[in-house]
Amino acid sequence: MAIRWPNNEKPPLENSFKSSVNLFRILFSYLAEDPQLLNHLQEDASFIPIKIGAPEGIYKYIDSNGKIVFDKHE
Repeated sequence: MAIRWPNNEKPPLENSFKSSVNLFRILFSYLAEDPQLLNHLQEDASFIPIKIGAPEGIYKYIDSNGKIVFDKHE
């Protein structure tokens, strides 16, 4: 996916925009010109449901630093 920002502007939070977790919050904040939408960004991590090969549950598999982890989400 690509977003063409008007006048080749830089996207908000460019330096901390690592994944698509907060994509729509950042996009809507920009379009609405309302930076308050950025006050409640979610952790930049990825989760996956595991049913086979480990105790069943939701596991974090990429943390907010981009490292591969295998932590059960409580």
